[in-house]
Amino acid sequence: MNGADVDDSRYVGIIADGGTDRPIILQLVKSLFGGSSYWQEVFLDQSVVDYMDSFRRAASKLGTYALCDAASRELRRGIIAVLYAAFGDMQRAAARPLCDRDLIVINTDAEWVLNSQDHYYEQDWAVLVTKVFHSAIEEFYHKMRHGHQWEYLPFVCPLVLFPSTDILVAAARTQEGEPFQYHGVKAPEIKRRLYGVGNLYYLGEEGLKEMALDFITPAACGAIYKHVPESRMFLRSLSWNRIEQPNV
Repeated sequence: MNGADVDDSRYVGIIADGGTDRPIILQLVKSLFGGSSYWQEVFLDQSVVDYMDSFRRAASKLGTYALCDAASRELRRGIIAVLYAAFGDMQRAAARPLCDRDLIVINTDAEWVLNSQDHYYEQDWAVLVTKVFHSAIEEFYHKMRHGHQWEYLPFVCPLVLFPSTDILVAAARTQEGEPFQYHGVKAPEIKRRLYGVGNLYYLGEEGLKEMALDFITPAACGAIYKHVPESRMFLRSLSWNRIEQPNV
């Protein structure tokens, strides 16, 4: 962007499955951006959870996981529709044209369970989900090319987690000396182990901060990188574009 822009802030929009997922993802973004005061968050109302659920049922029933099959195409169309809506809402929140300084994170829980780190690279469904999200983002940019110069489109970064967002907290807690014992564990059981409840809404704002958000720090990003393979491209993409170095 050039010097003619009035608002030099960087806007960060978070798309996620639920109300507690958004602050967890935002906390990870804060850790990667080094806590800069030059950006503002926007919790977007959109979600891909219904599209993801439909995809998982359809793909599991057929037992085929191909990028161009019917289930994948439907998921891709859903992601694009969500991005269109999120783009408009975020631009209204920013009260200025969005630009390449801005970021939209599109997160969802895969719900599928990984039995090990290597499992992520060995399972067709794990590889496919990530590819579908990337191809949807590419098509979104393709469709937007007529109405927007590329400098006036935000950076869209996907983060699909297996089985859920709570895996970030589980990995971050290893910085406190806790072992990572969450491979092969379903999402509800991860919540019960981490928080003592099956639904994070029961924690309240302070409970969520104390039991989840406070663990996700710049220092914890290394542990997340180590234990959560599906997070690595996200971590590298955002840390490369960091505004300022965090105090580790």
